[in-house]
Amino acid sequence: MRPHALITKVEDPRLLSMSRKRAGPARSGEAGTITATALLVLAILSVLGLSLLDLSVREAQVSTNFGQATQSLYAAEAGVESAYQQIKILTSSGNVNAAAGAAFTAPVIPFPGGGTYTFSTFTVAALFVDCIANPALPQCRQPITTGPYQGLIVSTQNYLVTSEVTAPNQSRARIVQAVQAGLIGLFQFAVFYDQILEMFPGQPMTLLGRVHSNNHIYLGSGYQSDKLKIDSYLTSAQNIYRYRLDTGVTPSSAQIKDASLAYQYLDEDHNAADWSSWALTKYNGLVRDSALQATPLNVPINLTGGENPHQLIEKGLPGDSYTLQQQKLYWKADYRILVDSGGTVTVKTGDFGSESDVTSNHDTSSFLTTNTNFYDKREGKCMQATQVNVGALRTAAGWNFTKGGLYVSSAKGDLGTCGTGTPSALRTPAVRLTNGSELPYTNSNPAQNLGFTVATDRPIYVQGDYNTKDTTGALHNGSDATTPPAAVMGDAVTVLSENWGTNGSDTKGNDVVTNRSATSTTMYAGVVSGVKATVAGTSYSGGLENYFRLLEDWTSRTLTYRGSMVTLYQSAVATGTWQPTGNYYQAPTRDWSFDTLFNLKLPPGTPRVQVTQRLGWWHQE
Repeated sequence: MRPHALITKVEDPRLLSMSRKRAGPARSGEAGTITATALLVLAILSVLGLSLLDLSVREAQVSTNFGQATQSLYAAEAGVESAYQQIKILTSSGNVNAAAGAAFTAPVIPFPGGGTYTFSTFTVAALFVDCIANPALPQCRQPITTGPYQGLIVSTQNYLVTSEVTAPNQSRARIVQAVQAGLIGLFQFAVFYDQILEMFPGQPMTLLGRVHSNNHIYLGSGYQSDKLKIDSYLTSAQNIYRYRLDTGVTPSSAQIKDASLAYQYLDEDHNAADWSSWALTKYNGLVRDSALQATPLNVPINLTGGENPHQLIEKGLPGDSYTLQQQKLYWKADYRILVDSGGTVTVKTGDFGSESDVTSNHDTSSFLTTNTNFYDKREGKCMQATQVNVGALRTAAGWNFTKGGLYVSSAKGDLGTCGTGTPSALRTPAVRLTNGSELPYTNSNPAQNLGFTVATDRPIYVQGDYNTKDTTGALHNGSDATTPPAAVMGDAVTVLSENWGTNGSDTKGNDVVTNRSATSTTMYAGVVSGVKATVAGTSYSGGLENYFRLLEDWTSRTLTYRGSMVTLYQSAVATGTWQPTGNYYQAPTRDWSFDTLFNLKLPPGTPRVQVTQRLGWWHQE
């Protein structure tokens, strides 16, 4: 077959017609497939678009819901914080149980979209409810286990705060937090100062017990080594320095025990570049100041409201705030003996708002005098003392101490002299305690005796041994079970030896110190006393070594003291400046240490500092 024939056959019209008929349907199927595919892709894209749009809407909604839930959580947290602050204010009275059963007010918190959050639950419930009636139970007295105040016992009441809010858009949050209201009795310290604390003894002095100041501490060993030793914690809420504030001179270093109970010299202070690491390494946390997280321990009074710590020992007033009602020793005492300027004695008792005059059936003649006077050479003044014979008070009929507190205040200061070499002048009212070796008691069983506290707004003088016998008359032997806790609190505290009376020192006036020889004297009591401040560059306060003011020649005599020395204020009445050459005393051998009895039971009216803190919390769905 020729090639041309083949071409001819292909060009045959019938063949071309058949070819077209077959080709037509093939093209239509391909177009349909393309259309279907396009529609499918479009549908898929539409679904994806709608899904993405839905996802975007959902994410926006989730984000909105999360934001609203977070805002509600913050509102619930604000409710917890409000309850915490209310607990803190209530316990500022010095009563850790004050928040139990109190009415708590929920805060008003605005909602960003308008309106306010509703507190569907806002409650404060006391945990360990037995603490309210039985604060001595173990769960109500807890030790601090870490930090600068480790080892101190805190009187506590724990509370459970529940704060649940609902927003106007119905978002909800609920938070529960435990809060601990705690109070630390200051007589757990060998030394506690709210003022600047200075220690530069010229005679050996070893302090057995922890030492703290809410202010700066300046310390050293006079100008000879090995005079001052501290065997426990030394903490300052501000800074520790090893030079004198009045002169700027750096004396010999004090010695402080480290964790292995070995005395180490304090060769650096807060001014050293490596102070924090040096102190932490050398003393293993026993020496701390603000650089090592030591913080103030504040007496719960309203300083911002114009109150001040000296008011703790001042007379009660009808206008006293709730805080002062709770804190003043006046209101804590069983009896208040008040002597007016004319010498009239009034006896009062009762709580704030229900105080009554009980003078008619409380005779004071067997133990009280108001005409005793003597010369205080440090003050340069005649003192007219309302004098309490403590031993005679102990046996006086009708005087029943259930709280263990006596408050004495006098305004009587007659015009006249007070011994040889003193001019006629208006005498300064004061209080003096004598015959105090055995104290009044709240229970004849020593183990159940609350103890005895005397407080006054005046300078107070303690003459002779004090609290050296228990309720059975047995001598104090250091046993925690046999001798009751005691305290003496005043504008300033002066110790007079037993020899002051037998030596006739009341009449010796402005005489040389050698004519007022002391005998060794022992005192078991917590003491709250004011101080006279050091003036930088000019005068020294006398330091802790002169915490107890002295007016006798104590050469070769020992002043034995077991207790706790607390200073919360400057003296307002006894403002005489300590003078190293004043010729009014010679220093004793100081045998001073903390009374371990106070680890178990504290004297009535012990000042306490507040430590309210947040414990664990959780968010409930």
